[in-house]
Amino acid sequence: MTWGSCPLKSVIIEVITLISLGIPYIPQIQVALTPQGRIMTVKVVIPTPLRRYTANQEFLELEGSTIDQLLNQLTTEYGDLKKHLYTADGTLRNFVNVYVNDEDIRHLQKGDTPVSANDVVSIVPSIAGGRNA
Repeated sequence: MTWGSCPLKSVIIEVITLISLGIPYIPQIQVALTPQGRIMTVKVVIPTPLRRYTANQEFLELEGSTIDQLLNQLTTEYGDLKKHLYTADGTLRNFVNVYVNDEDIRHLQKGDTPVSANDVVSIVPSIAGGRNA
């Protein structure tokens, strides 16, 4: 890879500029990079009831190294989806289950659960209803 094709070139220049001006650089998020220096994407499976909020896409490739980062990107890109995943105070709704490779994140590190390029993240809303017999 050459400097001209470096995907992080603009970020590096910005950091150097901030530091040279005496402004401390505090990264807001961490991203995972592939060995080629590209930002890693993770496959996120969108359940059928929520696809209407993601342009009917069955899955998305999102960037991030934790579940919180992936869900933040998802709800930033598809704003109408946010109210279906999060409460007004910003916590994941109780009936929304998130899995990394079939492991419930509630039994891992919740939103801080790390993800990698080979992982599959599934969002599974609990379905309730019916009638009493």
